[in-house]
Amino acid sequence: MNAVNVIVGLVVVLVGVLSLIKPDVPIALRNEWARLISRPFLHGRVLGGEARTDDPLQRLISRMSGIFFIIVGISLLAIGLLANNG
Repeated sequence: MNAVNVIVGLVVVLVGVLSLIKPDVPIALRNEWARLISRPFLHGRVLGGEARTDDPLQRLISRMSGIFFIIVGISLLAIGLLANNG
């Protein structure tokens, strides 16, 4: 058992489930992260523009990325649980 893969896999699965249940949370976090990074350079504007939480396309993209995160997280969990540390 590889504990690092198990822990990272669990975190990635939780992020994926959060994206599926509440797709507006990752969109809002993306806005805040982009504002934090681009603040010194763009004087308060966000690189790539603001993502609206009520936009159906943004919500669909968030849900699809949530499915991807769940698949990757389950893969990491399987690798971590089936790994031979011998």
